[in-house]
Amino acid sequence: MSASLDALPPEARAFVQREIDQGNRLLDVMQPPPEVPASTYVMMAEPLRQAATSPDQPGASFGQLANGLPAVMVLDAQPYEHDPPPAPEPVDPDHPPPLQRWRRSRAITYEQWHEGIGYDLGAIDEASPPQHELIIEDLLENGLNDWRDIEAMAHIGGRVARRALRRCWREGGIEQRMAMLRHAADYIGDAQRTAALVQALREAPLRDGLSVCLDELGAQHAAGEAMAPAVMQALWDALDRPDAEVTVNVAALLAYLHGLADEPFDWDQRPFFLRFGSHDGAERADAQAELRRRCGR
Repeated sequence: MSASLDALPPEARAFVQREIDQGNRLLDVMQPPPEVPASTYVMMAEPLRQAATSPDQPGASFGQLANGLPAVMVLDAQPYEHDPPPAPEPVDPDHPPPLQRWRRSRAITYEQWHEGIGYDLGAIDEASPPQHELIIEDLLENGLNDWRDIEAMAHIGGRVARRALRRCWREGGIEQRMAMLRHAADYIGDAQRTAALVQALREAPLRDGLSVCLDELGAQHAAGEAMAPAVMQALWDALDRPDAEVTVNVAALLAYLHGLADEPFDWDQRPFFLRFGSHDGAERADAQAELRRRCGR
């Protein structure tokens, strides 16, 4: 059964407090019922900073008795050989513990980056609530800067994650907001979503947020969802942006949204879309006029 630090003798409480003061974290205190003459086990988040010691009480001692996460220290109520502490489970290299898998998955390789592979969400599912706290600390240490960080935080959920994601929305840039639209949409209201999409269409480079914006709008259309008028107007306005890569992809999406293409970028119509990126202003204007005519605008 779980108990608080109040269940420990003063020497043990002081021992744990020194651990906390040195940066360790308390996960749990497991104390047997009063009628059971067994030890009390204290689970810490990290290996102990202090050496084992013995309080004044005869027959009792406490200190680190297992390596790794979580660290175990024990307050013995009777001789150790009659009441052994829980042995750490052997680590199968093919099936490491959730926290180890999670931290390993954060070391993104080029292939993972190129293929858009995120962190190990399965490890989060298998982690315990105290381990979730450690994962959240990992994510917050450097900020929610990558879409993988946002996806993982939203996957954990809960009060702390919700507060962190809302702060990310307030303080983050366009790229972070677009990542939240894709991976943490439940934390965003309709008005916020519309404003973020309009901002991305007006300002974001294709590879730093706009591509996600266009993907989201294409998926929204495929799902039969109505598009906010402000977003549609921002799409048409984006045809005037100076970046040819932007205007070509926006034109392709507009064709798709108006039923002129079967996919967000119809490669059969690529020659037409490339006219929107021409260095010749007159050619770009003619392409815009033709698209407006074909879309009934």
